[in-house]
Amino acid sequence: MSNNSSSCESDLENSIVLNVNFDALKKSASNIFQVQCTSIQEFNEGGFHKLYILKIEDGKEYIGRVAFPVYPQWKTESKVAVMEYIRLNMNIPVPKVYY
Repeated sequence: MSNNSSSCESDLENSIVLNVNFDALKKSASNIFQVQCTSIQEFNEGGFHKLYILKIEDGKEYIGRVAFPVYPQWKTESKVAVMEYIRLNMNIPVPKVYY
């Protein structure tokens, strides 16, 4: 019989910590949308990324996704490609990726 709690503790010890530079994220969002990003709020976290709500000066809100530092470009490119394929080939609403 295995001890699941020690397995979970081992997973936590080996987890990756993501330190986000919120000033850089605000600056990037401001540059992309050409409007000042006024605030960032934590939204959710997955196994490979964290999501934030980016509030923009014009009242709009966007989802910002920051990947953990394990193959971040490949993961992002793959997700964007799948979303674009679904958007173009199916009748399923998919968010638009801006950057």
